[in-house]
Amino acid sequence: MAKQRLKKKTLMFLTAIGALGAMTGLATPAEAYTVKGMGTCKTWVGGVDDRFWILGFLSGANYEGNHYYGKDIEPDEIYRFVTRFCKENPNGDLADASVAFIRIH
Repeated sequence: MAKQRLKKKTLMFLTAIGALGAMTGLATPAEAYTVKGMGTCKTWVGGVDDRFWILGFLSGANYEGNHYYGKDIEPDEIYRFVTRFCKENPNGDLADASVAFIRIH
């Protein structure tokens, strides 16, 4: 019984990791997946919720792929990057901005 629960937990963990990998968009364009709870470039004003969302997205990408995106980069610099990205891509969203940050860092 305990072995069966362990298998189920392992499967759930691997499924979550796979979903996180798909969510990061590193292998696919941003349009190829759905991300819940994010803001759009049109509504980006640097609010606390959006800031936490961006840092969580980057942390998830780091965890999923054992990367260090944003290492030694202050959060305010990341937010400035997002602001520039959103000015240049007003129809984008915070996932697009985060993936763009990942691709150049």
